[in-house]
Amino acid sequence: MVLDKYISDLCQKINDNQSDLCIFFKKSHIVKQRIPPILNENKMVYGKLIELLFIEYLNKIFDGGCSELDKKTNIGSSYMNDCNIRFNNEHSMKLSIKVSAQGGDIILINKHNNNINYNSSMEELITLVIRLDKCELLILPHVLVLNWEKEYKRNIFRNNQANLKYGSPLFTLFYGKIGNRLPQGEIDKYKISLDNMCDFEKYKKNVIEKLEVCDWRYHIFKILFNDLNNGVVL
Repeated sequence: MVLDKYISDLCQKINDNQSDLCIFFKKSHIVKQRIPPILNENKMVYGKLIELLFIEYLNKIFDGGCSELDKKTNIGSSYMNDCNIRFNNEHSMKLSIKVSAQGGDIILINKHNNNINYNSSMEELITLVIRLDKCELLILPHVLVLNWEKEYKRNIFRNNQANLKYGSPLFTLFYGKIGNRLPQGEIDKYKISLDNMCDFEKYKKNVIEKLEVCDWRYHIFKILFNDLNNGVVL
């Protein structure tokens, strides 16, 4: 299956660049520390910043071969996918990047029109979940999640009036007790773990946990209105 080959290549590329992956997780935890998602007003900003950090990481390890799809959208944001990875001149793979602080529900799409058949557009969806608490990445093709849901009798994919999402039972398949989770070989195909956790935990304790919360609203406010001093008259 071509998709399996691309996912395998992506996992290999990330595992070959573990030092940069460690830097990515350090930066992401700095964002979490300084813009805590426990506050509703922070959730979107914190998630977007970590998404951009991961695209930056992919772009580096793929030698400029990862593009942010929102930049190519004139109005609003890219529907469903966040980035496109070019493996070579002919083949590429789009990813939807989601951040999970502790393994809660993963919102895939917020519905703006309930007359649209959102399910039909999800057949090729591949979601990459960043598990911050575990410093791990999960790569989840939607067709595979639906197969797991059926095989393990879990209510994972949820289609409600407000959104489409993966429920938290998804994480039981990766982190649950033996007998309730996927076979280890299957887990290893779709999960990437940070190797050097000792270095990360030391940095987190000595540096990240000492950082203060950032009031990003104030900084944006200053930037917006400082620009007005450059010849703009109110």
